[in-house]
Amino acid sequence: MSSSSRNYSTGGFSSILATDSQMQDSGSEQEENAFSHEVDHETREQVGLAVTRESFSLPIKDYKPANYEGLKQKLGLPSKPVIADVTFNTMSVRSKENREKMIPGYMGKKGSKWNPETLQKERMEEVHMGDGVWALQPKAQAQIDEHAQDALHFFPATAIKPEPIEVDIADAEKVVEVTKAEIEKWEAEIEEEKENGSKLISIPFSLTDTYNMGLAEIIKGSKKVYIDLPPTPKSTEEILELVMRKTLELFKPESTSGLGGEDLVEAENSNADKMRALKSYVKMLQAADETNEVTHAFKNFPSIIADYDDGKDEVELKELQTYLGFYENDLKECDTKIGQAKAVQNAVMEKHYSNERPKKVNALESVKAKIAAVQERMERKARLSQNRSVTPSRKRSRDGASPTLDESPEKKLRITAKKFPLSSPVDVRHSLKDYFNNTDEDLTFTCGKEGFEPEEGKWTEDARKKLSFLEEEVTA
Repeated sequence: MSSSSRNYSTGGFSSILATDSQMQDSGSEQEENAFSHEVDHETREQVGLAVTRESFSLPIKDYKPANYEGLKQKLGLPSKPVIADVTFNTMSVRSKENREKMIPGYMGKKGSKWNPETLQKERMEEVHMGDGVWALQPKAQAQIDEHAQDALHFFPATAIKPEPIEVDIADAEKVVEVTKAEIEKWEAEIEEEKENGSKLISIPFSLTDTYNMGLAEIIKGSKKVYIDLPPTPKSTEEILELVMRKTLELFKPESTSGLGGEDLVEAENSNADKMRALKSYVKMLQAADETNEVTHAFKNFPSIIADYDDGKDEVELKELQTYLGFYENDLKECDTKIGQAKAVQNAVMEKHYSNERPKKVNALESVKAKIAAVQERMERKARLSQNRSVTPSRKRSRDGASPTLDESPEKKLRITAKKFPLSSPVDVRHSLKDYFNNTDEDLTFTCGKEGFEPEEGKWTEDARKKLSFLEEEVTA
């Protein structure tokens, strides 16, 4: 952006609406920046840890360093953290100590706000995409259009009369020459695309801009020509600035000074309609923010949790095997004491160790059961992880066609966006209706040692085929 365009933007946004207010300077930022130029790695990680926790609305009192706000500004972190800052990459570079303090445990906890299953249940919905294809999308996504329509409905239907810019005829003629050159160039591109068999072609941006301003009609023999010529943005930053300016101008209340009677009533009603439209416009933006936030979380958090949990089963198994050795030695020692008591006919000692033996046997069997459960979980993860996708799939062919006619009935009824959980406990019941359309909601099943097993409900042959199809999909 040029320096000239920068000059008018300084303090210009608030002045669009705040006509009677005065701008005030603040020197607080200077105090925030009063620290050394370099930030060491430990401090960076401490700030990152606090920012991540803050984005999840978790307490940061014991985590944030001194001059936390200034450090965030220094490191280029947003003043109020957003959920999008928590990604797989940012989590993977944290130290082991901070990873243990961090939020993946919170995300992985059932019922927590950002747990993927909770997120899917409460803030996402399955939407029919047509041709029997379903996909997951945030519930807020549908509200974007709803609030946008409300904003358009409430906004007063008054014609906008832009102030024209007066230019010399010579300048207008130059614009016409440029337009003619652009049109001739585009005509050549059209002929080339037609020869290549194409039916579509992109309209050049420069020509679109020219067309929208109606420059082809500006020469009409008059001495002066009026052209509505807004500045053409050259970057996304300039486009955003233009959009923000136009938004504030559109919602700026009309002045009622000096009005009376019907004119005053009309102006007040118009202002009220603008406020209603503004509220719906803000809700539309909030729905867009919610959509982006949920999409990001659903895409990234399962992989973060998986990375956080990666290796924990191995560590737990190693610890349990160590305890197993301790309990085996305790049991052997107890048996030795019982044998020695019998040898010397010490009934009191024999009774004491005989009473202790069942406790040691139970402890040993408990550790063995835990080891078996961890090993089974590790095997199931290894078996299922190869067939899991973090993001929902719409299961369409490359050309966008619907599923073929020779697919099985189970595949046609399969809800492709619904994936079986990566590590499902044995005692958790799953509803078959969550994975297939046209299915009895009473049918539940579990994922045990022998695979998928029916639980509640009346299981017909068709239902069992669906369950077998799902198991084959998961274990293939």
